[in-house]
Amino acid sequence: MRFEPDRRCVTSIGWEDPRTEDGELMFPERFGEQQVKELEATLGTYGTAGQLQQRPSPRGGGMLKSSWLTYWHTVPLALDFRFVTADTAQKTSTQHDYSVLQCWGRSVAGKAVLLDQIRGKWEAPDLITEARAFWLKHLHDGRPIMTRAPLRAMYVEDKVSGTGLMMTNLTRYLMLSTLRKNCRL
Repeated sequence: MRFEPDRRCVTSIGWEDPRTEDGELMFPERFGEQQVKELEATLGTYGTAGQLQQRPSPRGGGMLKSSWLTYWHTVPLALDFRFVTADTAQKTSTQHDYSVLQCWGRSVAGKAVLLDQIRGKWEAPDLITEARAFWLKHLHDGRPIMTRAPLRAMYVEDKVSGTGLMMTNLTRYLMLSTLRKNCRL
């Protein structure tokens, strides 16, 4: 409905959106500014994003705003502790989600810092191998022992695809814990 220059596209038959101004309406003769504003107010931010803009979340992010994120080449903060999270996928075909392993740190200032991430489409045995290797990689973070932030646990989402990881003999190597929906660490 509203033009977003960063999402401009050209179709396979060569049609290109003629709009150039950010926020410019698609058909102002049919849907005027006032009508669109009323629609946006009725639909809310996620409804507007999905129904009018054909995007899964509002521009700039929904619950997490892209403007809140800072990218670092080295970890700038002293860390209290670190932990690993595992969001596992049930199937590995192209239309299914990836399994993701992340190592997070909590800074002394209370900020969450994403330190490392891998993702892949792994069958259960490969997922276990990847999880163990990822844990061992982060078990010792390479800094001197006095400044090292302890690695506390691996948190696995409590759903069917995470059950296999929870039931393995990985407990010899690490502390596993499940995460329920809407859990805060």
